[in-house]
Amino acid sequence: MIIKQIQIAFHITFITFTALLASCQPASEQQEMALRYHSPATAWEETLPLGNGRIGMMPDGGRDTERIVLNDITMWSGSEDPEALNPEAIDYLPEIQRLLLEGKNREAQELMYRHFRCGGQGSAFGNGKDAPYGAFQALGELTLAHRFSSGEDLSSRKGLSASEGSSAGGGLLAVEGLSGEDLMEEDNVTRYERALSLNNAIATTRFSTGGTTYAREYFASHANDVLIIRLTADKKRSISFEAGLSRPERASVRIEGETLIMEGQLNDGRDGEQGVRYITRVEVVNRGGKLTVADGSLGVAEADEAVIFISTATDMLDERHTATAERLLAEARNTGFQRLKDNHIEAYQEKFNRVELYLGEQDNATATNERLSLFQGDDDPAFAALYFQYGRYLMISGTRENSLPLNLQGLWANQVQTPWNGDYHLNINVQMNYWPAEVCNLPELHTPLIDLTRSLVPSGEKTAATFYGADGWVVHMMTNPWHFTAPGEHASWGATNTGGAWLCAHLWEHYAFSGNKEYLQSIYPVLTGAADFFLSSMIEEPSNGWLVTAPSSSPENAFYLPGSSDPVYVCMGPTMDVQIITELFTNILNAAEILGIEDETTRSIREALPKMPPMQISPDGYLQEWLEDYEE
Repeated sequence: MIIKQIQIAFHITFITFTALLASCQPASEQQEMALRYHSPATAWEETLPLGNGRIGMMPDGGRDTERIVLNDITMWSGSEDPEALNPEAIDYLPEIQRLLLEGKNREAQELMYRHFRCGGQGSAFGNGKDAPYGAFQALGELTLAHRFSSGEDLSSRKGLSASEGSSAGGGLLAVEGLSGEDLMEEDNVTRYERALSLNNAIATTRFSTGGTTYAREYFASHANDVLIIRLTADKKRSISFEAGLSRPERASVRIEGETLIMEGQLNDGRDGEQGVRYITRVEVVNRGGKLTVADGSLGVAEADEAVIFISTATDMLDERHTATAERLLAEARNTGFQRLKDNHIEAYQEKFNRVELYLGEQDNATATNERLSLFQGDDDPAFAALYFQYGRYLMISGTRENSLPLNLQGLWANQVQTPWNGDYHLNINVQMNYWPAEVCNLPELHTPLIDLTRSLVPSGEKTAATFYGADGWVVHMMTNPWHFTAPGEHASWGATNTGGAWLCAHLWEHYAFSGNKEYLQSIYPVLTGAADFFLSSMIEEPSNGWLVTAPSSSPENAFYLPGSSDPVYVCMGPTMDVQIITELFTNILNAAEILGIEDETTRSIREALPKMPPMQISPDGYLQEWLEDYEE
């Protein structure tokens, strides 16, 4: 096991080093890289993620009934929450700090549980879709019910019940397949394959049944900002299906002419009218056969080919979202499939082809899940290269300029109540999403996170003043598009207050890779504002004279006080805080030198840096996580 771990660590280190070298030069022709599977997905996690950074879909490759989950990065419930500011919290701060200085962490923790927390519901403990905090949500599901027998007019069949849905929010509805015969029994299906090409960001499904080979192509256009599905077969009049839209809640589905439309408004958390409004439009262009509409669905009977066009938009960032969705669909329809595909590949490859990593020839015959199993015991460096490029693919597909950054779900979700609200966890999750941005030559994809960080400053200033009586701005361990910056509703995890400072590391890194002084000048106030918070809120630990955060916590870990078997979370000056703040201070001094600035913040930082706690090694040889060598 240890040898295998060393082997994997070597692969990761080598991949990162190679990416640094490769990102400095244009990539040559990429070898074929794809994820391949020999059966349909049996769970959402097995579906193939497609996206253009704003919208996405995940087809499951179903043979007779296919479920395609749709996503939009701005599908967020909730709204601004002024109740998150708890004006009473600051009254208890001196007592909490006194208890921590006396080593009475448990008493300080109990006081925080009761008083030093956000006002209102906070994140509703990760179930915030109906709270002001909100949740990132699935847009809905497109269901394609295929029929593989011929001669039956689809207009005589009952359409999909697209407007009905479960209110449980645990998943999205499906409908029964329309196979009509036993053609789709597993024994009658041969040469099944679904794949996701990393080279061109196109997914495919192919199989044969009843003497006919069927093919489907799917992509989220990076150029034309629509979702496209093309269905073909090697025999004429073989394409028959019904298409319906559904969503578990807050959705209205209708037909306008030959367009299938789903729209609604998400909960703002107050039963008000501030919730995000969305609209999705679906049209089908068929070659041969017949197009029908009935009962909230579109039907195609005995066509030679069909192309499904999907546009979607919300009013979070686009006040004219309804017109935008209509325009995008019309433009795509008029452009035509082949040109859409060519435009998409060109736009996607402009980013993907910036980095090439060759660790041997790719095995394009073995299914990816089989390669993964084999990788646990056999050496397959080419699989490590595939994994590396898949990470780049997910970033290119999951975020784009002038939009929201990747969240806990990336861009993709199949629920309206996503785990932990699908928000931005700032105690490592969001940062990990963006570690590859600069080193993998995707700097423009860093900007959504940078823009979010800038947008948090006004709210963070109110939080700093309200909870700590401090200068500057602060964000704790989580946030959302509504600029939530307060402590979480439970101090065991919500007390961490270096989330904003850690985001500032990404602002600096973007400069470090670009050398753009104009950009550095623009972020300098954001960096110094984050530093001003700690300069005005840290307290002196009397034993050593160290400056420490108080209160705080070390994310997702607890310790035991001497003589106690009950875990404690609240502390002062955890090592993570020390490292993040020291990095922030150091980056500011470097920025100030580059910009020729000497101000009150830089002078205060120079005084504070020598007082920051040092890194301490425990008797067991580990880096201590807390000021004291507590048992974890």
